[in-house]
Amino acid sequence: MKFSDATEEEKLDAIARHGDRAHVLWELTSDGRDFCGIDFVARELDMEDDDLEDVSERFVEDVNIFLRENPDPPNWQHLEAVYGDRADEILSE
Repeated sequence: MKFSDATEEEKLDAIARHGDRAHVLWELTSDGRDFCGIDFVARELDMEDDDLEDVSERFVEDVNIFLRENPDPPNWQHLEAVYGDRADEILSE
């Protein structure tokens, strides 16, 4: 499936297949904003016409790099409190 044709749910499902809970929480946090989410990765890397699976793999790689290199990690406890139930739903599908 082409990335630009994917729904938000399909994007989240692809992220769950290629990543883990942290990646799903990260995407839920981005909430379609113009930075840090899968839409940003696709747009910035001119991947909007690429396969959804390829874009989701790249998103997971980019998040992993950011987390390794960033000395101030996200507040996972807060993300769990806000998005944990939704992440559970996505990861259990």
